[in-house]
Amino acid sequence: MRKFECWLHNLKSIYYILNMKNWLLSILAIIILLTQCSKEKINVSIIYPTDNLGNLIGSTPNDNQWKNVNFSGSELALFSELDTANLSGTQLPTISNSSYGYPNPFASYISVHTSLTQPLNGEIVVKYVVVDNKMKSVEKGSTRIYITSSINFMVSSNFSSGKYRLYFTYSAEGHKHFFKSWGNIQKM
Repeated sequence: MRKFECWLHNLKSIYYILNMKNWLLSILAIIILLTQCSKEKINVSIIYPTDNLGNLIGSTPNDNQWKNVNFSGSELALFSELDTANLSGTQLPTISNSSYGYPNPFASYISVHTSLTQPLNGEIVVKYVVVDNKMKSVEKGSTRIYITSSINFMVSSNFSSGKYRLYFTYSAEGHKHFFKSWGNIQKM
């Protein structure tokens, strides 16, 4: 709704600008107004620090970080080029609602751990995308992993220092993106 209100406000502004006599100034103002709504920005500032073993340092997360959540259309679109991963032979595990990244902040890689409520001896496909605060992808990948009592994967930091958001999904045959989560991360 906020995006619609932004566009409506901008359309009204464009109408008044077009009535201006200086067309060059009008066109420049229109471009500025249209680009204000087109960049989706996210807050990557809230980091839940963890040590090298995954122990939380500080307060327990009170938002949707590291939980199974629904993604928006723009968030799911981040995975579009990764959706060619072969899911045949993979299995659907029973996942608890808890995940966490560690260590966070990190230097060379961050590991992600997700608990299972029941053991499984099988494979799933992990897909991940790291984005900056403007939702621009800085790292992405997919991998097929064998799991037993938990799901564990690593994301190497082939990007510069700063704060980011890690989006990740788990997929199995017939169950694409059955688990979707995100967490803010910080590379030192």
